Amino acid sequence: MKLENTTTRRVEELMSKRIITACGKMVGHVFDIELSRDGEYRVTALMYGQKSLLYRLHIYEPVARAFRLKQKPKTIPWEAVEYFDRTVVRLKPGYED
Repeated sequence: MKLENTTTRRVEELMSKRIITACGKMVGHVFDIELSRDGEYRVTALMYGQKSLLYRLHIYEPVARAFRLKQKPKTIPWEAVEYFDRTVVRLKPGYED
């Protein structure tokens, strides 16, 4: 599905999708999303990687404190997404992990 500014989709359509680059390289899976805070609830970034899974399960903060993790969960800006379909989120050319 090509992305358009006027397209309204459900958030769960993004969850657990494989993220791949324009060249087909696997980046990870979508474990959570970041939304805008201006009241319009637009997706601003996709969260992926193990830390993002902990974040989704609401246990990232205690784990980060216990193990002194300083890195935040990995994100991909929504602007980097070319399209998504039933199985994958494909990134635009030029975006590499």
